[in-house]
Amino acid sequence: MIENRLEKYLDDIQKTYMSGKKVYVYGMHAESKLLYGRLKKAEIVVSGFVTYKAGRMDNSTFQGIGVIDITELKGKGNILLIIFEGDKEQLKEEVKAAAWDIRILPCFEQTEFITKQKQLQNFISKGALYINTYNSYQKLIKKYHAKKLFVFSGQSGDLFNALVYMDEYLEKTGLKDNYVLTVIGASCFKVAKIFGLSNVEKISESDSKKLILLYELCGEKINIVPMHCSERIVKNTVITKLIRHHKITLGKMYKYQVFMLNESSRPLLPEYIRNSEYVDSLFKKNNWKRGQTVLLSPYANSYMDDELIKYWKDISKWLNKNNYTVLTNSVNENEPPISGTQPINLPLEYVVDFIEQGGYFIGLRSGLCDIISGASCVKIILYKEDLYGRGDYFSFHSLKNLDLCDDAYEIKYNQNNISEVFKTIMIYFPRKKRGRK
Repeated sequence: MIENRLEKYLDDIQKTYMSGKKVYVYGMHAESKLLYGRLKKAEIVVSGFVTYKAGRMDNSTFQGIGVIDITELKGKGNILLIIFEGDKEQLKEEVKAAAWDIRILPCFEQTEFITKQKQLQNFISKGALYINTYNSYQKLIKKYHAKKLFVFSGQSGDLFNALVYMDEYLEKTGLKDNYVLTVIGASCFKVAKIFGLSNVEKISESDSKKLILLYELCGEKINIVPMHCSERIVKNTVITKLIRHHKITLGKMYKYQVFMLNESSRPLLPEYIRNSEYVDSLFKKNNWKRGQTVLLSPYANSYMDDELIKYWKDISKWLNKNNYTVLTNSVNENEPPISGTQPINLPLEYVVDFIEQGGYFIGLRSGLCDIISGASCVKIILYKEDLYGRGDYFSFHSLKNLDLCDDAYEIKYNQNNISEVFKTIMIYFPRKKRGRK
């Protein structure tokens, strides 16, 4: 849809318009008309349409808006000029010479202008896509002797909240080993393995989307279960606006929407690895003190809060001063260790064992927090209030509300109380004096 293709440019245009710039659109063609309609819907005022070397055209209008020659814009500042890709070459010299703010949008091909031949090509292409995807579906069903194919398209934390209910579902439906679960990425694959699932297939994001498209085409006529609650990924699931309702949690979305279990169902945590030789060797090799080692987890895949970095440094400094060993969960170069800490990249299956032996975990709410929810240690979880502007993020993702644990210290923060929140964290740590070296 043309509407969807325009969306990604509108935020930028809106911000520029709000800064006080006057908006002009070059051209008087079908694409200009479509753009004008969308800008009007977004309450962005178009000051005029622009033509090229047509001379002064008194009383000329397009869409009820005045039309001017581009030369009339010369010398004027504070202007945002929107041009379509097809017109860019024609205006090359004018654009170079002017000090305007320019946005170049791609040409939007309209369905009514597509030739019969192209429509046929699109139809054949879509048909081939569905046939190939159906063949892939059949191969997976045969490979695992499956009666159901679960397609998961989200991230590791979401998968964890789904899998705490899957064992009960498999038991009630009699599927046992007669299923296959597809996941995207190594992290989700590891989470599935933490739960002891054997029928797990790692596939690409593209193949996952194709399986969802096949499900949307066939519905209940095909044995695919879209195992995700996001309408962005699966159109046929619960309405997105309900997600932020205060009585609905991520866990309930999976319990009721995906697995259709009843209120008496409770999440079943996996059998964590404990007292492993791997974790024991880490503490011995690095001379880390058990019960006095803190794992910081300041990063999340879903969002990054740069405003917190200063405060992570402050808490690290304070912990070091009080004789704690402080580590940063640092998965890659995009997640550098907090100043004053050592980086560590633990395999997911050993994280619980590690923080139980270390004693402490402080994390920005992320999928890792779901995975370590069953750990017996001090767990401090930070939630940004009204994240994404979609209501009560805390209620929807709280580990306690999800029934994953009842011993986590869950703290909401915003721009106004960040400093006080990080001071509050310190009360959960006994002050320890440094011994003589």
